[in-house]
Amino acid sequence: MWQLLAGGMAAIAVAGGAFWLGDSRGYARRDAAAVKAELRLERQGRAADQRAVQASNAVALELAQRRDQIQTIHRTIEREIPRVITPATDARFPVPVGYVRLHDAAAAAVSIDHVHDAAGRPDDAASEVAASLAARTVAFNYGIANDCAARLTAWQDWWRGQVAAAEPP
Repeated sequence: MWQLLAGGMAAIAVAGGAFWLGDSRGYARRDAAAVKAELRLERQGRAADQRAVQASNAVALELAQRRDQIQTIHRTIEREIPRVITPATDARFPVPVGYVRLHDAAAAAVSIDHVHDAAGRPDDAASEVAASLAARTVAFNYGIANDCAARLTAWQDWWRGQVAAAEPP
């Protein structure tokens, strides 16, 4: 009886060893597949990072060029103001108080009812602001607005570039 039992135990041990060996090979295959998948994802991640950096660099270069262009244009406009609006023109055409009030209200983002002339003059009276100064202020404000618009456009382009870079090729 013991011999039968011992023979059966040996058979079980051999079968168990074979099962374990086959099972460990299965683990090895599964682990190798997981490593391959992880490496593939890592390569895709590095490629996406490179595309994102390239997109960022392209947007930064374009923005720098656009901002230089805006600054050059607005410096040129500012230099032209004395030629276009001469001191004689300033003397003949004073800026009305109403224009100054409208400009100040727009700059402060408030209703014109909140902006008053300190001297209490009516809107159609002449102000102490020269037309050349008003033109310089308007040109300066548009320069800032154009710069802000260029930066916003660049940010939008950057975002689209990052989204595209994150997508698989």
